[in-house]
Amino acid sequence: MKYMGRDVEVISKRTIFGKTIAEIRILATSQILNVAIDELHEDKSEITSHEIVFKVIAAKIKSELLNQNILAPFESNIIPLPHQILALEKVMSGQFL
Repeated sequence: MKYMGRDVEVISKRTIFGKTIAEIRILATSQILNVAIDELHEDKSEITSHEIVFKVIAAKIKSELLNQNILAPFESNIIPLPHQILALEKVMSGQFL
């Protein structure tokens, strides 16, 4: 959701005297506000260049994992933890955290 061009999280909604009010948190500042629900707008699904770069890097990491290049015990001291691999799989399948 967006409020005045900023990304927000809706914490709760309530109706007061026939008007729906949403309690929101502005993600950039963590500021909590109460605003009319009609002031909030849905995000438009626009893919940014940052998302594309992120997915390309994630795909490269996944490819390296599948080829076991990263997990080679004699060539690398980096071993991804299970929660890191799970996060990578979610990103690659399009399910953002």
